[in-house]
Order: sequence, then structure tokens, then C-alpha cells
Amino acid sequence: MLHALELDVSLDASISAFLARVYVLLGADGRLDVVLNNAGVMAPASLVELTPLTSYQRDIDVNFMGAVRIIQACLPLLRPQRQQQQQRRPNEVSRGARIINTTSFLGRVSPFSLSAYSASKFALEALSHSLRAEMRAQGVHVAVLQPGTTRTKLGGHMSRGMDACWTAATEQDRRRLGPTYLRAMERSAWMLDLFGRDVSSILPEVEHAVCARWPKSRYVCGWDSFLFGQVLPLLPAWLCDFGCLIVLGWPRPAGDDDTAAAGDSSAASSEPVSNEEKEE
Repeated sequence: MLHALELDVSLDASISAFLARVYVLLGADGRLDVVLNNAGVMAPASLVELTPLTSYQRDIDVNFMGAVRIIQACLPLLRPQRQQQQQRRPNEVSRGARIINTTSFLGRVSPFSLSAYSASKFALEALSHSLRAEMRAQGVHVAVLQPGTTRTKLGGHMSRGMDACWTAATEQDRRRLGPTYLRAMERSAWMLDLFGRDVSSILPEVEHAVCARWPKSRYVCGWDSFLFGQVLPLLPAWLCDFGCLIVLGWPRPAGDDDTAAAGDSSAASSEPVSNEEKEE
């Protein structure tokens, strides 16, 4: 029987109520087979200097701390699997308990204007590595699900928030950065939508992570996840940065030459008119 329970991973009270309901549903067995951390939010695409601190806090609180809260709450229900594995019959197949953390290729490489989201996914990657080593001897397998770009509501929220961040910036900042930075942020969001696939495309990897007798430690979902998440981090930093700037149209702040030219033009237009010119 399938039970859908409401849960807010950013609230301790919500997790406590959720866990109490889970204990009731599990009954005397008290055993949990799989925990899949998939809750996520995405801050608007914006430059670090223009991104509100609340956006960083929100992404970290849900994408990273939410997973930590769920793992700590559910580990007592996952460990009984270890005792049952030791007591099983010789010919009985036991798959063991699983913790699956949904990260992203953006947890392996941090592109232009997506620092808040990438920071939260980098943190989840680090958590997964430590947890995998800690849980190995306790019979709990930890895996990372690394999707590529998928079509979800996160993309639309990111694009709308990007415009709000740019509008909220001071006039001085917008003039200093110039239009090329805004176009680069728009292109960054556009590329995520361009390569996005349906969420169902990663279901085979999810099924394997949950059901396989010998699950992998990492599931790379999609060519973009492999290219940007596995290959790109191996390249020199200068080459990655150069490629990113080329793809995004080489964003740069308003040049000193343009400012100087504007200043000369303004000075020329404000020069006093000679007496001869006045008489004419």
C-alpha cells in the first residue's frame, strides 16, 4: 500500500511529525529499506554580489541541511536491516538498507551565476562521501544520484528570480556591470532549459539504486551530467573558465574606454560657446 505523507525538510517539527507517522505505518517490524533525499530548491541565477544572503541560506537549508536532518532521523530505522542480514538463510538474497542522495552535475562544477545552488550540491556531495565510508561497516549502502538537466519547476523559478535580482540591484551596479552580464545570466538559464529532459528519464537509475543487489556508489544520468560533472572537473581551471565565458558571450563590465568616451562626449557638449557663435 502506498502512503503519501507531507513533509517540510527545513522544519524540525515537520520531520518529527513525519517520523512519528512512519513508525506507526511500519508497525512492530520497525524497518526502513530506503531513504531517497530528493527535496530541492534553486536560487535565482544571479551574480554572487547581487544574490541575497537569504537565497544562499534557503538553498543550503533545503538541499543540504534537509538531507542531513532526514538521514539523522531515519538511521535508527535503517540499521535493523544489518541484524536481519546477519540472521538470513545462506541462500536468501538480502539487498540491505539504502540511502540515496540526489545531487547534480552542478555539485561537481559551479557555472556562471549559479553559485548558491552549486554550493548546496557540493555540500551534499561531501556529505555523501563521508556517510558512505561511515555506513559501510553498518550494512547501509550510500549512493549518489547525479542527474543532468531536467525539466522541473525549478527552472522557471530561477529565471523569474533572476530578473528580480537584476531589478533590485542599484543603478550604479547595473551601469558598472553593463548589459553583457545580464545577457550571460539569461543565457545560463536558457541553456539549462535547452538541454532539459523529462524527469522520467532518470527512473531506470533510481530503480537500480533502490532494487539492485549490488548498487553503484554513483549514478550519472545523461550525457550532460557525464560531460559537465565527470569530464569538465578534470580539465585545468583556466580552460573551464575560458570555455564558460565563450559560451556565455564573454560577459565583462562596462569598459573604461567606453566610460572615457562618454565623458569626452559630455565635456564637448558642455563647452562654452564663443561670442562670435552667439552673434551668428
